[in-house]
Amino acid sequence: MAVTSLSYFAFCFIVLVVVTALQKDNEKKKLFLMLSSYYFYSTIDWRFSILLITLTVLNFIAGRVIDTSPRAIIRKSALAVAIILSLSILFYFKYVNFFFASI
Repeated sequence: MAVTSLSYFAFCFIVLVVVTALQKDNEKKKLFLMLSSYYFYSTIDWRFSILLITLTVLNFIAGRVIDTSPRAIIRKSALAVAIILSLSILFYFKYVNFFFASI
């Protein structure tokens, strides 16, 4: 789905309308936005959806560890691992081709 296509604008309009309708129910709104994001990424390339779901699960697990762990060192470690993994994946997709082309 190209950002300048009519289907993209229709998708954005539908998402905007549904999110506005779900304004009072935060849990349903967050779930709808997450599923909409997965759908949008899957229209570009289905492999991005797998990456997005993987990152979601990893960060969710890190959040649960942070929420439930009684020890500060475990909470800080879970946060650090989640940040490092997320930024590493971002770095890979955004900059690796640039560095290889430069070399």
